[in-house]
Amino acid sequence: RRRGGRVQVNIDLARAPEMAGPVEAWVRENRGAHGPVTITQHNAANADLSARLADVPGHGFLFDASCGRGLATDEWPQPLAGSPCGYAGGLGPDRIAHELPRIAHAASGTSFWIDMESSLRDEVDNFRLTRALTVLRQIRRG
Repeated sequence: RRRGGRVQVNIDLARAPEMAGPVEAWVRENRGAHGPVTITQHNAANADLSARLADVPGHGFLFDASCGRGLATDEWPQPLAGSPCGYAGGLGPDRIAHELPRIAHAASGTSFWIDMESSLRDEVDNFRLTRALTVLRQIRRG
Protein backbone atom coordinates (compact mmCIF):
# COMPACT_ATOMS: atom_id res chain seq x y z
CA ARG A 1 0.00 0.00 0.00
CA ARG A 2 1.16 3.54 -0.66
CA ARG A 3 2.16 5.69 2.30
CA GLY A 4 3.87 9.04 2.27
CA GLY A 5 5.43 8.83 -1.20
CA ARG A 6 6.41 5.20 -0.97
CA VAL A 7 4.95 1.84 -1.81
CA GLN A 8 5.37 -0.91 0.77
CA VAL A 9 4.85 -4.50 -0.33
CA ASN A 10 4.02 -6.77 2.60
CA ILE A 11 4.33 -10.36 1.51
CA ASP A 12 5.12 -13.64 3.23
CA LEU A 13 6.78 -15.86 0.65
CA ALA A 14 6.35 -18.87 2.94
CA ARG A 15 2.63 -18.58 2.17
CA ALA A 16 2.87 -17.35 -1.42
CA PRO A 17 6.24 -18.37 -2.92
CA GLU A 18 4.89 -17.85 -6.45
CA MET A 19 4.84 -14.08 -5.79
CA ALA A 20 8.63 -13.69 -5.57
CA GLY A 21 9.14 -13.28 -9.32
CA PRO A 22 6.28 -10.82 -9.92
CA VAL A 23 7.24 -8.71 -6.88
CA GLU A 24 10.89 -8.56 -7.96
CA ALA A 25 9.92 -7.65 -11.54
CA TRP A 26 7.53 -4.93 -10.36
CA VAL A 27 10.08 -3.38 -7.97
CA ARG A 28 12.76 -3.30 -10.69
CA GLU A 29 10.36 -1.85 -13.28
CA ASN A 30 8.98 0.75 -10.86
CA ARG A 31 12.40 1.94 -9.72
CA GLY A 32 13.75 1.86 -13.28
CA ALA A 33 10.96 4.24 -14.25
CA HIS A 34 11.79 6.45 -11.21
CA GLY A 35 8.50 5.56 -9.56
CA PRO A 36 7.98 5.97 -5.83
CA VAL A 37 10.40 4.48 -3.34
CA THR A 38 9.62 0.82 -2.76
CA ILE A 39 9.94 -1.19 0.43
CA THR A 40 9.60 -4.93 0.98
CA GLN A 41 9.50 -6.82 4.25
CA HIS A 42 12.65 -8.71 5.09
CA ASN A 43 12.27 -11.85 7.18
CA ALA A 44 13.41 -15.46 7.00
CA ALA A 45 10.81 -16.38 4.36
CA ASN A 46 11.74 -13.43 2.15
CA ALA A 47 15.54 -13.49 2.54
CA ASP A 48 16.23 -14.70 -1.02
CA LEU A 49 14.03 -11.98 -2.53
CA SER A 50 15.72 -9.37 -0.34
CA ALA A 51 19.15 -10.50 -1.54
CA ARG A 52 18.02 -10.13 -5.16
CA LEU A 53 16.61 -6.64 -4.52
CA ALA A 54 19.53 -5.29 -2.48
CA ASP A 55 21.13 -3.74 -5.59
CA VAL A 56 18.02 -1.80 -6.67
CA PRO A 57 18.57 1.95 -6.11
CA GLY A 58 15.83 3.54 -4.03
CA HIS A 59 14.55 0.23 -2.71
CA GLY A 60 14.40 -0.27 1.04
CA PHE A 61 13.68 -3.04 3.48
CA LEU A 62 11.51 -3.32 6.55
CA PHE A 63 13.10 -5.80 8.94
CA ASP A 64 10.16 -7.59 10.51
CA ALA A 65 10.93 -11.10 11.71
CA SER A 66 7.38 -11.48 13.05
CA CYS A 67 5.78 -10.80 9.63
CA GLY A 68 3.47 -8.07 10.90
CA ARG A 69 2.38 -9.82 14.09
CA GLY A 70 4.04 -7.30 16.42
CA LEU A 71 6.30 -9.84 18.12
CA ALA A 72 9.65 -8.78 19.56
CA THR A 73 12.91 -10.08 18.16
CA ASP A 74 16.08 -11.07 20.00
CA GLU A 75 18.38 -9.45 17.45
CA TRP A 76 18.04 -6.57 14.99
CA PRO A 77 19.78 -7.10 11.63
CA GLN A 78 22.21 -4.75 9.94
CA PRO A 79 21.10 -2.90 6.80
CA LEU A 80 21.39 -4.77 3.49
CA ALA A 81 24.03 -3.31 1.15
CA GLY A 82 23.48 0.20 2.49
CA SER A 83 19.82 0.18 1.44
CA PRO A 84 17.32 2.31 3.37
CA CYS A 85 15.84 0.27 6.18
CA GLY A 86 13.20 0.25 8.85
CA TYR A 87 12.66 -1.92 11.88
CA ALA A 88 9.43 -3.46 13.17
CA GLY A 89 8.33 -6.17 15.55
CA GLY A 90 7.30 -5.72 19.14
CA LEU A 91 7.95 -1.97 19.17
CA GLY A 92 5.62 0.28 21.08
CA PRO A 93 5.29 2.61 24.05
CA ASP A 94 6.44 -0.04 26.53
CA ARG A 95 9.54 -1.21 24.59
CA ILE A 96 10.86 1.66 22.47
CA ALA A 97 13.21 3.07 25.13
CA HIS A 98 14.92 -0.33 25.41
CA GLU A 99 14.87 -1.27 21.72
CA LEU A 100 15.84 1.99 20.03
CA PRO A 101 19.50 1.95 21.18
CA ARG A 102 19.76 -1.68 20.04
CA ILE A 103 18.31 -0.77 16.64
CA ALA A 104 20.67 2.20 16.29
CA HIS A 105 23.60 -0.07 17.08
CA ALA A 106 22.51 -2.59 14.42
CA ALA A 107 21.98 0.20 11.86
CA SER A 108 25.63 1.23 12.34
CA GLY A 109 25.14 4.89 11.46
CA THR A 110 22.76 4.23 8.55
CA SER A 111 19.55 6.26 8.63
CA PHE A 112 16.56 4.13 9.57
CA TRP A 113 12.92 4.38 10.52
CA ILE A 114 10.80 2.45 12.97
CA ASP A 115 7.43 0.94 12.16
CA MET A 116 4.78 0.08 14.68
CA GLU A 117 1.13 -0.35 14.18
CA SER A 118 -0.61 -2.84 16.46
CA SER A 119 0.91 -1.35 19.62
CA LEU A 120 -0.52 2.06 18.72
CA ARG A 121 -4.06 0.72 18.33
CA ASP A 122 -6.64 -0.19 20.93
CA GLU A 123 -8.63 -3.40 21.28
CA VAL A 124 -11.09 -2.35 18.54
CA ASP A 125 -8.28 -1.29 16.15
CA ASN A 126 -8.57 2.49 16.62
CA PHE A 127 -5.32 4.46 16.37
CA ARG A 128 -4.49 5.96 19.77
CA LEU A 129 -2.67 9.28 19.50
CA THR A 130 -1.76 9.13 23.19
CA ARG A 131 0.26 5.97 22.55
CA ALA A 132 2.10 7.59 19.64
CA LEU A 133 2.86 10.65 21.79
CA THR A 134 4.22 8.38 24.52
CA VAL A 135 6.60 6.83 21.98
CA LEU A 136 7.74 10.26 20.78
CA ARG A 137 8.38 11.44 24.35
CA GLN A 138 10.46 8.36 25.09
CA ILE A 139 12.50 8.83 21.91
CA ARG A 140 13.08 12.47 22.82
CA ARG A 141 14.36 11.47 26.29
CA GLY A 142 16.62 8.76 24.87
